[in-house]
Amino acid sequence: IPLCKECSRSDAYIKPDIVFFGESIPQHVNDAIQSDSKNVDLVVVIGSSLTVAPMKDIITFVPKTVPQILINRELVGPKLHFDFNLLGNCDEVVGYLCRSMELLGIDFPQWMTEFLEKSKKNGSTQFERLSDTTFTFEGYNERNLEISEDEDPCSDIAKCDICGVDPITTVRYKCAVCFDYDLCSFCYRNKRDQHPKSHEFSQIKVLL
Repeated sequence: IPLCKECSRSDAYIKPDIVFFGESIPQHVNDAIQSDSKNVDLVVVIGSSLTVAPMKDIITFVPKTVPQILINRELVGPKLHFDFNLLGNCDEVVGYLCRSMELLGIDFPQWMTEFLEKSKKNGSTQFERLSDTTFTFEGYNERNLEISEDEDPCSDIAKCDICGVDPITTVRYKCAVCFDYDLCSFCYRNKRDQHPKSHEFSQIKVLL
């Protein structure tokens, strides 16, 4: 990690341009979600449990008519319904897709060439079709191939945007308009007027 050249301290590390766990999402990301969701033609989720807000909520902003694909070692949900679930080690699944695309004559950008060549040498072509929408590859989690509808997937980890309680427990109130705005029960009951009245909130039970 590079050090800041302007500081005299020996531990003045330069923070990477990323969002650490517990930090707020930059406003430009919020704005981009609002605009990009209207133009996207495919959503691919790779290697995520989709339990940490607000990034887990991105797919809820995308119209239902847009195809959604999950590439993961296990299912997520049950309220998150993907058009296709490709379950296994992510490199294994993506490698198989790349090799299949090459057979179709699809050109790859230069940065993908090395990965594709490595995939040809080490990748497996073995997969099992469990249903019309679910396929398993090497590395999939057999223990989580079925998720009961009675299970609440929302082990949501979200912070209240008014009082700062982190994480919100029991019930999370999520703004249906803003990408990253959540309230705890207390602030929703007592300080709801600090957010635009025209914005509706959805109530989400949280299991932590």
